[in-house]
Amino acid sequence: MEGEREAFRQGSRGVTTDATVHYVDGGVSIAEIPCRLHVFHGTEDPLVPVAYGHHIAEHAPPCELHLPGGEGHLLPFRYQGLIFDTADAEMGQQ
Repeated sequence: MEGEREAFRQGSRGVTTDATVHYVDGGVSIAEIPCRLHVFHGTEDPLVPVAYGHHIAEHAPPCELHLPGGEGHLLPFRYQGLIFDTADAEMGQQ
């Protein structure tokens, strides 16, 4: 319940934007993405089930799924260094 309160703490705009991004067809299939993806998904995310991360990894090859144990929906704040380092390394391989 605390996670839901935090999601709406500054209003509903962020939550509705997230819903739009995830549930509105943007006309692109994840299978059509032409580069390797790195998905970071917390194993304890109360808002988006970890099964969604697995779904992306299975349907958007090549994809590397990173599952920081015990992390929730806000894991990018704690892992931003790793996320940016991963992106930098990926760009260096192109």
